[in-house]
Amino acid sequence: TSVLITRFFLGAFEASFVPGALFLLSKWYKRTELGLRTAVFFCGSVLGNAFGALVASAVLDSMEGVLGFAAWRWLFFIEGAATVGVACLTIVVLPDFPETSRAGWLTERELRLARRRMREEHDQTESRGMSKAALMKSGFWMAMRDGNVWLLTMVQGLQLLATGFGVYFPTLTSTLGYGRTVSLLLCAPPYICSALLSFLVSW
Repeated sequence: TSVLITRFFLGAFEASFVPGALFLLSKWYKRTELGLRTAVFFCGSVLGNAFGALVASAVLDSMEGVLGFAAWRWLFFIEGAATVGVACLTIVVLPDFPETSRAGWLTERELRLARRRMREEHDQTESRGMSKAALMKSGFWMAMRDGNVWLLTMVQGLQLLATGFGVYFPTLTSTLGYGRTVSLLLCAPPYICSALLSFLVSW
């Protein structure tokens, strides 16, 4: 019960991550530029799985009993600390939208360029004179009628289902007859190849 409750809240907080990240990218890049940027974003997760397996092989092989902790606990400590550290750094470096960003990480001239690029990208003629609520309602129904939105939703759902494979990947490689360290190392090459293939397809 406790595991199910924990997983529910983890999923609830995690659910907005990918849509939010894609939304933020769409506020900085034109549609013709989003393919490569989205590939870079998703490749971060893919490469994380690859290097996660490499880190796991090193930790599980060399840290058993260090300071009285089992090696699998050290794996949680190290990967958890890295995640929390990157999250704290992200609070500082994550950009706002071009319309609300202030000069700092970009110059004022660069921010004006970013805003102009987005104005050129979006046709503003139909939205002039509309209230924010009416604009949001109009945008919602436009999205609901767009077949590409439903296609992307289906693809994203299938992609999330496919990520379950990664959970059992080390178990599958262990059936090849190798030890724990080699089995974990064998998990890395497929992820690295898939990341490279994503770059090539989206370039």
